Amino acid sequence: MQAVETIPLTPAPVAGMKTTEWATVDDQGRLVLPPEAAARLGLTPGAQVRIDDVTNGLRLHRPVTHLAKV
Repeated sequence: MQAVETIPLTPAPVAGMKTTEWATVDDQGRLVLPPEAAARLGLTPGAQVRIDDVTNGLRLHRPVTHLAKV
C-alpha cells in the first residue's frame, strides 16, 4: 500500500469560509481525505458518505449521524 502525504494548503477555515484541500487516490482506487477534512465532516472508519456527481466534480455529504442543527 502506498503511503499518502497530506500537505496543508490553506489556513484554518473561518466560519462560512470555503477551503480548498486535496485528497489522494491510493493504489486500490480509494479516495483518501486529509485527516482534518474527515474530522470536520465527522467521518470515522466505516462511515458511509453520499457522493453526488456534479458538473466538473463530486460533492461529498456528511453522514446522517453528523448533520448540522437547523
